[in-house]
Amino acid sequence: MFLIIAQSSRSSILLELNSALAIALVFGLLFAGCYFWARRFWTLPVPDAGVLALTIGFPNCAAVALSLLSGVFGSEAVISAALSIAVGSITISPLTLALLELSSKKDAAKITALPLLRAIARSFRQPVVWSPILALLFVFFGLHLPPYGVATVRTLGNAANGSALLLTRVVISAQYFTLNGPVVFNDTC
Repeated sequence: MFLIIAQSSRSSILLELNSALAIALVFGLLFAGCYFWARRFWTLPVPDAGVLALTIGFPNCAAVALSLLSGVFGSEAVISAALSIAVGSITISPLTLALLELSSKKDAAKITALPLLRAIARSFRQPVVWSPILALLFVFFGLHLPPYGVATVRTLGNAANGSALLLTRVVISAQYFTLNGPVVFNDTC
């Protein structure tokens, strides 16, 4: 995702600006709706509701689309998918990280606006949040990675994709499965 955005032209990113704003709105509405639904009607704790809302509000299917889109529609098609991942990483991920951080503290039942805003600001230290911002800065300031930098980041990205798939499978296989309302809701969304 970093390379796709960082190697794009400023004009191609600007063409996708309206789409990116619409995606941010949809991700935000889905996140908020799912979070408040999970807290109110399923009485899930903050961390569980936050992770469920992240799963619904920022679907990971866009990451799968990167390799499929380039093969079917060409390299320009992946910019939309990469931007949707960047939008989610810059908007939804910081909020989820902040909720998880605040819920790990002793007074987690009282999450108020100021501590939430501070935790969101701290979440921008995480690579999942700052790397898409860095890629966008590369584009807007006309910076380019040297060929060895591109090759290094590409290798790291390929390794991360495989590792993510493996770790997801390990985490899922270690979980006890119960078919209940939240599971059905999450799967249908």
